[in-house]
Amino acid sequence: MLENVSTDSRTGRLAFSVAEIAALLGCSRSFVRLELARGRLNGVKRGRRVFVLAVELTRYLGADRPSGALAGAAPR
Repeated sequence: MLENVSTDSRTGRLAFSVAEIAALLGCSRSFVRLELARGRLNGVKRGRRVFVLAVELTRYLGADRPSGALAGAAPR
């Protein structure tokens, strides 16, 4: 049933809480919430909690870009 769901390759996790994302990124929970509110990071709300899917965290961090590519950098 979950064959097509992407997980974090290091942890095997499907999703992370706001507090876990903040700890992983070394930032505050309020910064993570701000990124969610701005739409830069996508989350899934379940009840009172917000989760960020592992695949979304990978996208946000730019790991899906070619090596050496920076966000907003003009190609040479």
